[in-house]
Amino acid sequence: FAVAAHLDTEILVVDEVLAVGDAEFQQKCLRRMSDVEAEGRSIVFVSHDLNAVAALCERVVWLDKGAVMADGPAAEVLTTARLSAAFGHPLRAIADGEHTLFVPV
Repeated sequence: FAVAAHLDTEILVVDEVLAVGDAEFQQKCLRRMSDVEAEGRSIVFVSHDLNAVAALCERVVWLDKGAVMADGPAAEVLTTARLSAAFGHPLRAIADGEHTLFVPV
């Protein structure tokens, strides 16, 4: 991560970087990702840690076995993912005016 974060690329792909290292390393990574974003570059953050995704991402694409299950605002997609995990099978969110329905995929 230390090398990749200093390369001059338009898109930085970060895969589970917060799953390793101590708290100081994780904070350093978070600061660097904020710097990269402030520079106008894009970050693709790949993680199974839904709390980290919620803290870092505005938009989420949820993949399950290579299929796109949901794509949209982080709060909506993460709610769908958490409910799917709770029910033990994938759900899809359907917006209906001011309500959101969750139906089996």
